[in-house]
Amino acid sequence: MPGLRVVEVRGKLSPTQRVGVQDLLRLCFGSSAAIQDRAAKTWWMVVAGAAVVAAANVERGVLWDLCVHPACRRRGVGGALLRHVLRAAGGGGGGAPLCLFIDTWQNAPFYQKRGFQVDPAPPETPPPGAVACMVRRKS
Repeated sequence: MPGLRVVEVRGKLSPTQRVGVQDLLRLCFGSSAAIQDRAAKTWWMVVAGAAVVAAANVERGVLWDLCVHPACRRRGVGGALLRHVLRAAGGGGGGAPLCLFIDTWQNAPFYQKRGFQVDPAPPETPPPGAVACMVRRKS
């Protein structure tokens, strides 16, 4: 999609970024979704003008909260964001393994197409509601 750019933020989000990401997370995950904004996180946001249309964050080798605004889905935005995150975080391409947790099996094919596999022994404690851990290992 033209006019989109990726913004990387290491640590805490600005108030404007925080509102944009919080709105997106609530749209994707429901009204109880909340940002766990800690200095150890790195956030990546896809923005169109001032609007956040996709976001993801990584903390200690775990990919959290990859979400895409419903109006931008099935247009390659999520895949492009994940590729950017993998390059930047070194996930599976020469860096440490990157893991993520899925909350529905519907999401598994998206990640499997991008080199992730279900891991029966998660390296991290699963969050509530997780149905599986997926890991992308070094190549």
